[in-house]
Amino acid sequence: MPSNLFTKEEKIAISNILILLVTIDSEIADEEVMFLAQLRKVLNLDDEIIEKAKDQEYLASLQIIDKMGEAQKDALAMLMIEMAKADGEVSAEEYTLVLFVARICGLPIQG
Repeated sequence: MPSNLFTKEEKIAISNILILLVTIDSEIADEEVMFLAQLRKVLNLDDEIIEKAKDQEYLASLQIIDKMGEAQKDALAMLMIEMAKADGEVSAEEYTLVLFVARICGLPIQG
């Protein structure tokens, strides 16, 4: 996945939602941390992007994601699914969040 697929604003929004996905079940597995570290490298997510992502309101992230193009939404759908499965188990909270974001923002994920 090319690091220039997303704008800086989109990277902040995506990071915001992926951080929520990792923390939503109150258990952060080592595999999830490793997956996030890989994403930081692949998507070129610097410290500034991560810090802004932590501070951004979820609604603002959803609005940005909703405006993304089809290729970006396809990539985000894949990232969310892989993140949810990273620790080998998809919790009910993770599943619900993935479906919620998909429905609100038009991601190609079936429930």
